[in-house]
Amino acid sequence: MSFTFGKSEIDFEYNGKSYNLKVNARIAVDLERHIGMHPLTLLVRINKDAIAGEMPPMGIMAEVFEFMLKKAGAPVDFDEIYGELFGGDRQAEISGIVGDLLGLFIPTNTDTPKTKPKRVVRK
Repeated sequence: MSFTFGKSEIDFEYNGKSYNLKVNARIAVDLERHIGMHPLTLLVRINKDAIAGEMPPMGIMAEVFEFMLKKAGAPVDFDEIYGELFGGDRQAEISGIVGDLLGLFIPTNTDTPKTKPKRVVRK
């Protein structure tokens, strides 16, 4: 079974500047090493926390955003990102971008199902 990521790249804005990030297995593995879990595990955890009305892991979300910004070539201030996630003016914007970035790692199956030809019985 082969797969590709849901998207091969994403465009996003940060501090008034546009960035483009290519998505590939290397970035997924490097991010996993950086945050200590697979990106999809974090996405599930954030969703579970949201459903339960609990606070998501803001520090890890800030680390994801910092990591991805750096990979896209953006200058990053971790303290600014972390502070914004705790009630800054851009909390919703940054949280949304983090969700979009994590969603990139959802694999899409590229295999086409192989079906057997139908048998036709003739009398």
